[in-house]
Amino acid sequence: MLRTTSICLCVIVLVITLDACGSGKSSGGATLPATKSASTANDWAKSFLSKAYAGTDGSLPTSSPPAAKGKTVWILSCSQSAPGCAVPAQAALQAAHAIGWKAKVLDGKFDPTTWNTLVRSAAAAKPDALILDAVDCAAVQASLGAAKKAGVKIYGFYSFDCNDSYVKGQPEFDGQLALSPWKNYADFVENQFAKTQAAYAITKTGGKAAVIQPYETDVAVAHHIADGYDRWMSTCKGCKVYKVPFTGADLISGKLQAKMAAALSRYPGANVVAAPYDATILLGIGPAVAAARASGRKLLLTGGEGLAPNIGLIKKGVQDFAAGVPAAWVGWAAIDGVNRVFNGAPQVSEGLGNGAIDKAHNLPTKTPFYDGNTRSQDYRSVYKKLWTTGSA
Repeated sequence: MLRTTSICLCVIVLVITLDACGSGKSSGGATLPATKSASTANDWAKSFLSKAYAGTDGSLPTSSPPAAKGKTVWILSCSQSAPGCAVPAQAALQAAHAIGWKAKVLDGKFDPTTWNTLVRSAAAAKPDALILDAVDCAAVQASLGAAKKAGVKIYGFYSFDCNDSYVKGQPEFDGQLALSPWKNYADFVENQFAKTQAAYAITKTGGKAAVIQPYETDVAVAHHIADGYDRWMSTCKGCKVYKVPFTGADLISGKLQAKMAAALSRYPGANVVAAPYDATILLGIGPAVAAARASGRKLLLTGGEGLAPNIGLIKKGVQDFAAGVPAAWVGWAAIDGVNRVFNGAPQVSEGLGNGAIDKAHNLPTKTPFYDGNTRSQDYRSVYKKLWTTGSA
């Protein structure tokens, strides 16, 4: 197991940042239904869920600046023990080699001290770019400053820059993964990812969802997931959401399972458990739900990205649903984005969306994890052609 002290330090760093800078919430520019009637909530939820099942992936880029020559990139993964970070990091490594660059993956080990050490190593070694994979600016801001001063370009995916609404600082990234038509990563998380989770809960319970929502208090993405989920569940007059706060330390130490078991006992009328992301199901929520089901409770268990272990749980009927994010495609798209930074070109939509997953929809067949729903696009081949010829 990872050291609890490392996670506690992460908690301290991020909580201090959030508390010091306020707790402003991103509205994401979303428009809620005009009323909160049960029929209105059910109608939008069914329609939205249907579109999420069909998939929200868009088109890949059709043109590209020339592949920058002789570049070296480092990829800082939040932790290589976490599939949600490891899969896109490995994909980015493969894509970097495909474009002709030197590259390596750095294992952040879920430890902000390690993150900062590795960012400072980048400042000393001066690779051409450092890619942050689920490492927020707020946790490494001072070290990023040193890297930028050394001429290292900073690029982020699954990461929030220091101008995020929960930090309200100045941006530090030279580029971020583009998720058009969403305005930014926060908008995607709140008004697509979390909205998909909410739409499933409303639809499957007929507008009578009583949701236990584990809520991680010490990372930015969890705040945005909770904000989006709350916003869209609020349209459902017959629904309730019971928040259960936890920290990264609870997740790694095994305390999350006990907290979830207590919550299931405290809220006997709950019929949905909404995990913010898939790893939380593996590290505590899943066993707690399984124990409750064994006692006769009927519970839906919803999750996040559609990672390989969770796809297995969906197939077995342990987990009911995932919102779906194409993990390996994200890594390839990030390298395309970094090449645009090197060329001084603007970021463009990489076509990334989501695809709702359950036993009847979008279970992957070519990969053990979910990796997109636009079957006609072989993104690896498209990117290789773009980087070679400049057009698809």
